[in-house]
Amino acid sequence: MADPYILGVSAGAALGACLGIALEHLSGYYLTSYLPFLPLFAFLGALFSLFLVYQSSKISLTEGSIGLLLAGVAITFLFSALITILLAFSKSELHSMVFWLMGGLSTASWYKISIITIPVLVGCTLLFTSSLDLNALALGEEEALHLGINTGKLRIRIFIIGSLIIASVVSFTGIIGFVGLIIPHITRLLVGPDHRTMLPASAFLGAVFLILCDTLARFILAPSEIPIGAITAAIGAPLFIYLLKRGYQ
Repeated sequence: MADPYILGVSAGAALGACLGIALEHLSGYYLTSYLPFLPLFAFLGALFSLFLVYQSSKISLTEGSIGLLLAGVAITFLFSALITILLAFSKSELHSMVFWLMGGLSTASWYKISIITIPVLVGCTLLFTSSLDLNALALGEEEALHLGINTGKLRIRIFIIGSLIIASVVSFTGIIGFVGLIIPHITRLLVGPDHRTMLPASAFLGAVFLILCDTLARFILAPSEIPIGAITAAIGAPLFIYLLKRGYQ
């Protein structure tokens, strides 16, 4: 359930991006073609959301992740309300805000890829080094504690690393939902629960899924392009419901 949508990271990035667009139109300085101005605002918004969720969740060394998820949901609703208010007062910048909120890969470039490569690779490496600890945690809280793993600190570390990776990517792509919510569950069914295999497999399958959805978004109503977030949601929501139902059978 630790999806960027649910944890509030996406909502923070969206609010930061909308504020950046509003400032661009108010100031008259459009810097996105020269500097990563808009992604910077989105990244700062995601970090601010991460900070609020972390402070609000009141994670202890022994508590589970329910507080973290509930805090993320609350922050998401708060930031979504602020975005709605900002959209209501927007005029000429409304189209730019809506376009960013839809998410997409149409503005991708090698320059943008070069910016996010280092934080993503470093974050993924740190996650992979925690694979054995995550395997132990998957056995249950008590079993992991008996193996000498500080489960509270492990959750915090994974939350921070994962959120920083998400913030780096979402800052450039906009909000694209359901990828992080369904791909790990599908990957677990395909390759098993061992995180040493599941983490890289999830990254690969997530990339393939996103590229296929982007291709569909470009060709279903060509020459018009459907927002990729609509495609991922249309595919991801039924899949998630099926996986949820399957888990309770």
